[in-house]
Amino acid sequence: MSSPAVRLSDVNFRWRGHDHLTLDIPAFDVQPGERVFIHGPSGSGKTTLLNVLAGVATPERGGVEVLGENIAALSNRGRDGFRADHIGLIFQMFNLVPYLSVVENVLLPCRFSPRRRERAVAADGDLYSSAIRLLSEVGMVGSGFQRRPVSNLSVGQQQRVAAARALVGAPELIIADEPTSSLDADVQESFLQLLFSEIEQSRSTLLFVSHDRRLEGRFDRAVALSEFNRAAGQEAGGPDVESGAA
Repeated sequence: MSSPAVRLSDVNFRWRGHDHLTLDIPAFDVQPGERVFIHGPSGSGKTTLLNVLAGVATPERGGVEVLGENIAALSNRGRDGFRADHIGLIFQMFNLVPYLSVVENVLLPCRFSPRRRERAVAADGDLYSSAIRLLSEVGMVGSGFQRRPVSNLSVGQQQRVAAARALVGAPELIIADEPTSSLDADVQESFLQLLFSEIEQSRSTLLFVSHDRRLEGRFDRAVALSEFNRAAGQEAGGPDVESGAA
């Protein structure tokens, strides 16, 4: 049996200045290639969980193993490098670079990760072709979309660019925080088809957080955060609560 793609053990996390834990997770595993849907009310710690798994935030104690690497034990530089090489992130607030074009934003991970750059070229022949293919599959074609600064796009269009950026170069783990919240029904369906097609081809693992439980039947497993986070539902505090984020 292969090792889990994600393994959390005895993880505690609290935001600075807060008494209550946001995460108190005895154990949580995700198997390689598994598509997991995580749900829970606002303020329950879902975004915090994704930040810990991505190495953006570090727990005060516990093990966070991603693809066999205990990222909680890495230096800041080590976590940044690991994330660039192995994790595709779709942030709730997109985190696109406003002065770059659509294509430049999609290809941004390839500037920081030779590994993902090589994979993109191997799959599509060159980087530009890889970006255009992904953008086309989320409906971002025509009207000079590829050359536009992302600041000129609608919220829904920016969300699709963020999804293409996460998928470029076939990272082994995709972490998606409310990735369909700004998409209409038709675009949402094409987005999910692209997401599942890409992770199937690359045999990637998917962690997908959403309030929209109508989607959970599309996944291998749906789990409430409260099922494995003992702090969920308590006065956790921190950015998840203060911003109204998931």
